[in-house]
Amino acid sequence: MNTVYEVHFPDHHVDALEVSVAKAAASRMALSTFHLQTCSERPMFRTICARDLALLLNIDVNVADFRCLPGIVEGTDASGDKLRHVPDFLVTYENGDRVFLDADGPARFRPLDPGVGYSSIGEDEIRTEPRMTNAREAFRYSLHQVSMSDRLRLQAALRDNPSISLVEASTAIRMSDDEFACIIALAVKRVLHIDWSEVIGPDTRVRLAR
Repeated sequence: MNTVYEVHFPDHHVDALEVSVAKAAASRMALSTFHLQTCSERPMFRTICARDLALLLNIDVNVADFRCLPGIVEGTDASGDKLRHVPDFLVTYENGDRVFLDADGPARFRPLDPGVGYSSIGEDEIRTEPRMTNAREAFRYSLHQVSMSDRLRLQAALRDNPSISLVEASTAIRMSDDEFACIIALAVKRVLHIDWSEVIGPDTRVRLAR
């Protein structure tokens, strides 16, 4: 899922009417209304699978930004027929690369322009555990408010000891009744680093984000 490509945007890739139709359909879904840390526009999803992929992008430290239903990509489908397609996301990675991503997109879709990066992530890969469960749980705490004093106290503790357990980190949180929610919220905001590919538990290692 972390493979990235250079992407270009010739004028013919954008058709405002078709994009508007796709966004209008997606906006009718109840899933379209929640906040994501790295989504630069209103989150809109055509499917639950796309929503789940967005949750994964939200905790992927390699992702700088993503947009939902960003524009038209002209390509060919599995039969070789031409297809005008609005991908689920346009992702910008921290290294500057950009790629269109689909959640379980059209079979063997390939952009006509070789300079356009595109990847389709299958449902089974998106739903890989425990990362998917962690992404859903992390979202629940993403808007949790953390006091400045707790954040600074935790950052100071991690400068003295670069890797501590989740339980040890919780002792630095004194202004909240939910210490673990504070730590998860800071990890989603990329103040802290947690390995989301592992089951989150008392011994989960907490580090300062790079």
